[in-house]
Amino acid sequence: MPGTAVAAPDGDAARQLAKYQRTTKAAPGIDQEVTLPPGDPAEAERTARPTRSGRSADCPVSAHAASRFAGFDAVAEDLMDQWNIGSSTLAVSDECSTIYQRGYGLTGPFWLRNVPPPANPLQIFGTPTPANALFRVASVVKPITAAAIHDLDERGMLDKGDRAFCVPGSPANCHVTVNVPANFDTRIRDITVGQMVGHSGGFDRTVTTDYLFRAWETYQARNLSAPPTPRDFAEYMLSLGLDFAPGTDGEYSNLGYLMLGMVIEKVSGMSYRDYVYQRLLAPLGISSADVVLSRGKRLTRDPREVAYWCLDNNWGTNEPISTYPGEAGQRRCFADGGWVHESMAAHGGLSMTANALARFYARWWNFGNPRDGDEYWAFPNPDASAYSHGGSLEAVQTLAARCTNGLNVVWLTNQHAWATWQQATVEQRMCAAADDFLAQGPYYSSIWIKDSGGHVADPDTPANLYQARVDNLRGAGWRLLDVNGYRSRGATYYANTWARGDGTQWMATHGHDFAGFNTRFDQLNDDWRMTKVSGWTDAGGMPRYASVWVANPNDAAWRTHIRMTNAQYQKRVEDYDADGYRLISVDGYELGGQARIAAVWLYDPAGAGAPSNTATPYRAIHGKAIGDYQNWLANAEADGYRLTDKDIYTVGTAVRVAAIATKQPGPDTKSFSDWNFFTWDDNAKLQEDAGWRPVSISGYR
Repeated sequence: MPGTAVAAPDGDAARQLAKYQRTTKAAPGIDQEVTLPPGDPAEAERTARPTRSGRSADCPVSAHAASRFAGFDAVAEDLMDQWNIGSSTLAVSDECSTIYQRGYGLTGPFWLRNVPPPANPLQIFGTPTPANALFRVASVVKPITAAAIHDLDERGMLDKGDRAFCVPGSPANCHVTVNVPANFDTRIRDITVGQMVGHSGGFDRTVTTDYLFRAWETYQARNLSAPPTPRDFAEYMLSLGLDFAPGTDGEYSNLGYLMLGMVIEKVSGMSYRDYVYQRLLAPLGISSADVVLSRGKRLTRDPREVAYWCLDNNWGTNEPISTYPGEAGQRRCFADGGWVHESMAAHGGLSMTANALARFYARWWNFGNPRDGDEYWAFPNPDASAYSHGGSLEAVQTLAARCTNGLNVVWLTNQHAWATWQQATVEQRMCAAADDFLAQGPYYSSIWIKDSGGHVADPDTPANLYQARVDNLRGAGWRLLDVNGYRSRGATYYANTWARGDGTQWMATHGHDFAGFNTRFDQLNDDWRMTKVSGWTDAGGMPRYASVWVANPNDAAWRTHIRMTNAQYQKRVEDYDADGYRLISVDGYELGGQARIAAVWLYDPAGAGAPSNTATPYRAIHGKAIGDYQNWLANAEADGYRLTDKDIYTVGTAVRVAAIATKQPGPDTKSFSDWNFFTWDDNAKLQEDAGWRPVSISGYR
């Protein structure tokens, strides 16, 4: 019987990151054109789309449209204006690698950089800052130093309980031999490697001045003829004694991390920079050119470094006096000779790209399972769900934050004034931008069955690629099970699920307006019957429709309506049920500010005396909130019904669900309602690995 169609949307500071309220919205979909490479389409489906496993050094990098990161751009540019920042770079990473990077502002004038004067006078203040510009990263390097210690520990090359220094009377498990005066503080023997990682090695810079930033005094005290080395700083400050017994207090310590660099070099037999690069950074695909030792003098810096403004103020009693050859004893600004950056490597003396840092923080703060805070330092609180580290040197402020939503944000800046931006403000605003990024649509509703058979699925095939996808998969022997059209990001996308062909002949339609759909309906109606239907409105507000059909050689009776109001739909459900028609497909959408329903029924009459008007009992809901749907499903499953169709749609700002549950034999089912572009791949892989496959996907918002 033919169907009928009836007319009817550093100062250095490590600190605990504030616990931001995580958005209740799910994250958005991947803006990526997916084309099937040659070969088996099922295998292509598994490899063409990026994943975020975060469990191996070669995990694929996700691609997202730059427009999705506009919120980060707006925050960076606003903060630069607020705090008079001349140049900055931003990188955002997930648990795998960097997903966004960009430079802002200008690199700065040539006379503050190691570059020749520009040929174009209009570029006197530099060119636009590239995303791969180098910045002094200041204390944001400290977690890299801590990670290097953990790496040595895990490799059995040291133990965090080992004594850091070999001095008279030290136990055998000590590492770095240092010269100390005869009346040295014997508590130095007790300092462990782990205590210095945790900032509890006995150093308090508020008691004993941090001479790492007073190079001239160290230079004079040790009668040097060249800038102080890490050993010079360490031995000078150890000669002054400790400020508290190791392990009894915690005070943020640049000195402790400078000394950890010495431990790393002694144990590994490599320079600090080379060890952290080769062991920690190179395996992540980070270029050697993106990790360099900071240089104190302009003409020795990498030409990719931005300008550092020559501030000429004093820091307390610290006169910025150079120790470099040819100018030792002469006053120099902090940024160009006043400090010895070459000796700061392990506590703040690397120059890096934001991308390199973001990759490191992605894989070491969250390598598969996040490491606990106490594996790095005694604070932030090990129970915190996110961490941050800030850095501040002359004309440089930096931040790396792991937001509670799982994204890492690295922001490197230079500025005209000393340490003017507030780390807490930057964290809050950048992590809020991360929340907003994750809150973008679309979201996906899906039904999975317990069946590990071959399948292909995509939640967001762009409209311009969908026909080619259908042609490729059909040609490879796949059968379309379900298609759901929806509008997202101002365009139409199709969620589609496929199974290995089983001999069933099928046809499909997509993208038709109401008149075009009816025309196609008339062409198919005599020999085919509809099994799935989907409705949505395009960017222009025009209703569009997609459908799946199977051959109907026995003229099975069926009915469909695609523009029903809620009231019309409810009436037809009641009428068709009484006539022995079972609901097999339901889809909601918004048209003109009202909810509309598209649905398909199949004639399935019950025999005489049956308790239901259909041979296969079913239940259906529409227009329900997700919570109500979940309660409905739980009750239906308790009564022996299986979920067979579901669509989540929006009407205005309201999220609504339409669904069908059928009492018939079949595999177990699962229903998910809030996956999205950022979570789909990982979640889908978990289900696939457990022996489930999707049979229905719908996109919304």
